[in-house]
Amino acid sequence: MCAIRSRVERASKAGYVARPVEHKHAHRAGMTNPDSQFALLPPPWRPHFTSSHQPGGDDNKGFGMSGEVKRVLRRTTFEFTAAQAVSSTSPEVAIATNVNVSQYRELILIARLHSATWTSAGAKFEIRVRGSAPTEEDPGLTFRGTTVLTSVTLNQGSVVPFPAFGTMITGFPPFVDVLVFMTQGAQAAAGTVNVSADISLRS
Repeated sequence: MCAIRSRVERASKAGYVARPVEHKHAHRAGMTNPDSQFALLPPPWRPHFTSSHQPGGDDNKGFGMSGEVKRVLRRTTFEFTAAQAVSSTSPEVAIATNVNVSQYRELILIARLHSATWTSAGAKFEIRVRGSAPTEEDPGLTFRGTTVLTSVTLNQGSVVPFPAFGTMITGFPPFVDVLVFMTQGAQAAAGTVNVSADISLRS
């Protein structure tokens, strides 16, 4: 079994490593993920897509809808190390938890591969979205669904710069978690992926 760990732990324990590119203002965000010890920084931009058109017939289908793009992963480097066994997988690590999507009815996961060093055939990096059900009555527990609602996979076939788009989903829970998952390739070799991710939402 492999693990994704913070860079601080790399010196003592072999495992997948996530190294945030920008971290100096993490304490201001008020959003620290206890599972991964990553700080979820506030997005540098958060555009809202709106239309002045009113919904009408088929010609106007889609107009009048509003939306938002939420940054769930700022540009971050994840590292495979040679200590991982061949074809081994990591546990999922949450990078954004309890994201409130209750106002929306459509969701698309968007990922970007900024750079990568794939040194082992078959290695892959996956971003997944699962439903969650947080409650103030027991905030210390993680209530996360077992179903992967949507996902994107990056591998050696992903030529940088590479955008990846998950399937648009509807009927999702009011809260979602976004997680990363890594698989070592056919050889125990080091490698890196530098990625960022958003979720696009429409009401």
